Amino acid sequence: MKKVFFIAAIMCALFAKANAQNESTKYFYMGYLYTTAENNQHEFYPYLTVLLSKEAEPDKVIVATMSDPRGEFSFRGVPIDCEQTYLFTVLMPNGTKRVFRCKGGKVSWPSGNLNTNICLDGGYIPSNYYINSLSVKDFEGVKKRNFIAHILQQCNVEAEDGSYYRKSDDATMMLFVERTLPADMSKKILGLLDSELVTSVNLIELSQPNDYFGGALNFNVVQDLQKSLNLQRAYVGSPLPEVK
Repeated sequence: MKKVFFIAAIMCALFAKANAQNESTKYFYMGYLYTTAENNQHEFYPYLTVLLSKEAEPDKVIVATMSDPRGEFSFRGVPIDCEQTYLFTVLMPNGTKRVFRCKGGKVSWPSGNLNTNICLDGGYIPSNYYINSLSVKDFEGVKKRNFIAHILQQCNVEAEDGSYYRKSDDATMMLFVERTLPADMSKKILGLLDSELVTSVNLIELSQPNDYFGGALNFNVVQDLQKSLNLQRAYVGSPLPEVK
């Protein structure tokens, strides 16, 4: 009997290793959180937390992210296996959770994003945050090498190993520059910012913080930089099916 268990353990370990080898960052999930109005116009929802997990392990959260000021969320940089089915759990402002399913399968293009749009139709969604703003006068003349540190200090936020925390309670804070920063470009983009490129900074605090985020910082930038950040929304295609 011990031999059977030993063989089973080896098989499980090999299976787990094989699954891990199929995971890569060539592809990533990205989409919008939105509702549809009567005139078929979309309303987008910023600053909502989205959790990623595998359908085979629904309670094991791989990573959490937050929708940006445009209502877009991205898991770029997170290793995934496109042939597996994943779940997206949206933490709603009223304390409930809504779960959506992305079925696995073959992908015909070599790399890039997999559209995972989420439609939140089905009832009123209250605002879950409030905003305080820093204007140009709060950081005018601050040198580039000190700029991010100065803003973090003004907002009572500290940086550690590429993550950002609110000093008062250690709650994790997301950083946006008008939109979600690609993980592989975040440090470079933030390093370019100064008082000549940033028009204002919004400190977003969730009215009901969750286990993953307490809020966010959003850097609003000049129009020329906005163009290079490609802020125009992509076409919102078919939404993911909801798990009831």
